[in-house]
Amino acid sequence: MADKYVPLKVTTPNPGGQEPSPMMRVVIPYATISALWILLSDAVVSFLFPDPTQIAIVSTLKGWFFVAVTSVLLLILIRRYRFRLKQRDNALRENEARYRKIFETALLGIATTDSSGRITSFNEAFRVMVGYDAESLCRMNYADLTHPDDIGCERGFFNEILARQRDQYRVEKRYLDHDGRILWVDLSVTAIRDSRGDVDSFVGMVHDITKRKQAETELIAAKTSAESANIAKSRFLAAASHDLRQPMQAISLFSNALAETELSAEQERISKYLTQSIQLLRDLLNALLDLSRFDADVARASHEFILAEELARRIDANFSSMAAEKSLRFKLWFPFKAMAIQTDGKLLMRLLGNLVENAIKYTSKGGILVSISRRGDQALIRVWDTGIGIAPEHLDDIFEEYFQIGNSERDNDKGLGLGLSIVSRIARLLTDIKCRSRPGKGSVFELSLPLAEHLPTETAVDNGHRATTA
Repeated sequence: MADKYVPLKVTTPNPGGQEPSPMMRVVIPYATISALWILLSDAVVSFLFPDPTQIAIVSTLKGWFFVAVTSVLLLILIRRYRFRLKQRDNALRENEARYRKIFETALLGIATTDSSGRITSFNEAFRVMVGYDAESLCRMNYADLTHPDDIGCERGFFNEILARQRDQYRVEKRYLDHDGRILWVDLSVTAIRDSRGDVDSFVGMVHDITKRKQAETELIAAKTSAESANIAKSRFLAAASHDLRQPMQAISLFSNALAETELSAEQERISKYLTQSIQLLRDLLNALLDLSRFDADVARASHEFILAEELARRIDANFSSMAAEKSLRFKLWFPFKAMAIQTDGKLLMRLLGNLVENAIKYTSKGGILVSISRRGDQALIRVWDTGIGIAPEHLDDIFEEYFQIGNSERDNDKGLGLGLSIVSRIARLLTDIKCRSRPGKGSVFELSLPLAEHLPTETAVDNGHRATTA
């Protein structure tokens, strides 16, 4: 296999361009000294030897001495230069061998191609991945390995590389191995350019992600199946809602009838517990059936209107006594001037009812305020409380099923954790809902609804506001 590999191209410095610097540090001083020697030695010789014959002899000896010194120095420099070149060559061979070892033994598939896409070298991991023998791969183009539907996915990257807008890219694509099986790969490609900046070759790092893609496909299929089953369950519960509520209603009636008969003290105690259990079961069943109606997408919001005053009075009638039982202040604030809200009155009442009930449940002192005000062409409805508050990290979790703050022991007296999840589902049909809260200080839930353009009947107009207090 190794004899089929094309040696890796290792970019190395040009020795001729790197070595003159140390040589020049010797040659320049020597040339300077030589020039001074030639100029000064003639004057010295003429001064010391007035006879022309002697001058000729000394000049000849001086020349031979200069040649001998220069030759020795050049020999030393040449030997030093060759030694340094040998060291550089050895280092380059070691580096090339090291990189070749990394290339050949890497667990990740590595392949190189020329500028036309023809495969020029590859490691064993790449060969095993695609299943071809070495000779076949050396005759192949990268397109021969690519799934026909994925050949075009890299065209844009290649055009950008040729236009010198990028040097590398990463893409997930499909290969076809030797047996025609699909391989999903994570491919990282880097362009190698020559000294002019033109593309000389490409290096590709190939990671087989077939198992991951299979797991993703199975996960998506399982998720789709679970969602379909959940929708089917919700639709069944929504369709059977009336049939499921009838037995519960009958049990409640029988329990009330039993409580009105003559009972002993022990029987009254048991009857009381039975009534509480039935009420808890009814609340749970109603909440689950309501959730199923919204999840099954069978609930629809009607386009009608409700007067702000009427909405406030309904809330007062339903919850003022509940607040009074906990000695909480319960206030309603709405414009005295008639204001009609364009929405589904029943769904809005259910949404606000869950918010108010939840506020009363989590407030031990202080009170609750429900305000309805005008903001442009919108009605702004807020539910304030002075309860335990909600930590910032839990603001997104409170609308999830069964999520409750401060009820890790799942005390049924604190509810089931379905109230706000129902609120979020109703809000999807009506409007967005926002929550602001400070732990230990309380919370406010806020929603906006459009106002009706015209009131349904003539209503007295006043600039004041009316407030009721329980």
